[in-house]
Formats: sequence, C-alpha cells, structure tokens
Amino acid sequence: MRGRRAAPPALRSAGARVSDVRSTVRVAAAVALAAACGACARFTYHDAPLAPGVSEATFEQRRLDTPAVRDYLAAQGHDVSTWPPTTWTLPWLGHAAVVLHPDIALARARVAQATAETATSRTRPPWTLTGRPEYNSKETDGGTPWGIGAIVGLPLDLGGKRAIRTEQLERLEAAVATDVAVATWRIRSRLRRHATDLYVAERTVAALAA
Repeated sequence: MRGRRAAPPALRSAGARVSDVRSTVRVAAAVALAAACGACARFTYHDAPLAPGVSEATFEQRRLDTPAVRDYLAAQGHDVSTWPPTTWTLPWLGHAAVVLHPDIALARARVAQATAETATSRTRPPWTLTGRPEYNSKETDGGTPWGIGAIVGLPLDLGGKRAIRTEQLERLEAAVATDVAVATWRIRSRLRRHATDLYVAERTVAALAA
C-alpha cells in the first residue's frame, strides 16, 4: 500500500486561509448574536433606594391649604376664590381627605396595578432568542471547535388561555376599583364620627363652664 501523499504547500495555505475565514465568521456571528440579544432586552432594572428626606417632605406637604386640595375643591364646584378658607365645613374636609389620605392613594395604586396587568394580559407572549456556546468534537479542519448556538423560544398559548386570563383580570380590576369608593366611604365616616365627638365635647365643656 502506498502512503498518503502530503498536500502541496499551496493547498495547505489555502486550507489555513479557509480555517481563518471560518473562525472570523464565527466570531462575527457571536458578536452579532450578543448585540441582538442585548437589543431584545425589554426591561432594565433601576434601583430605587429609600430617601427618608423625600418621604419627610412629602408628609409635610399633606396640608389643607395645598394647591391640590384647592383644585379638587374647585372641580367639585366649591368657591375657592378666597384661599385658604377661614372656616372648613364638613363637606370641604371630606373632599380634602380624598386628596390627602394615604388609604385612598393606596387604593388608587392598586387600581393602576390591576389596569396594567389587564393590559399586559392582552399582549401576545414574546419570542425569545438565547445564545449559548457549543463545542463540536468533530472539528478536523484546524479551526476552533467552539461556536455559538442560538435557541429560539416560541411560546404557544392555546385553548383560549389568554382570553380566559384576561377575563379574570378584568373582573379583578372591576373588583379593585370599588376599593377606592370603599376607602372614601370609610374615611368620610370616620370624619363625621370625629366631628360629632368634637361637637359633643365642646357642648359638654360649655355646659360644665356655665
């Protein structure tokens, strides 16, 4: 049997150039895939550290003479030409509580969250593109055995699951919307109870002083 002849130098150099081209193409593909994955990122995390000074300033701004209370009273049909008023009536205090009380702000935040979840449920699940390194043990042309592979994720939402999920969230949104009315009713009830207690206490003091 005759031994294998060595490849001519020209062929060996051509093969080396082909191997270099393949390696370059793989590196370029890896860079392009990494850039594409970075472009596909939809959400970016932003830290929100606690700021005691800001919280304190926000708490101190909860005053009856703030512009927010004035604008809300004007929207409810009250005359705010003289601001702040010299006397606060019970209806005025009730409207001010709607603007300033944190329970109502919390209820409104829950409504906003439920609305966002309902809107999100109507969107189609996004496709995903994931890159991962791969090793080819059969690489024999002198190039690197390492490469970049891509995995495409295509979620299937069958059987009307999305419509059912959206309907559930819509009903939850409608239920959460009543929390604002319930919180308003509770705050106004407490306000009326405290106003009654104040009136009784003042009359009692006046009677004892007579």
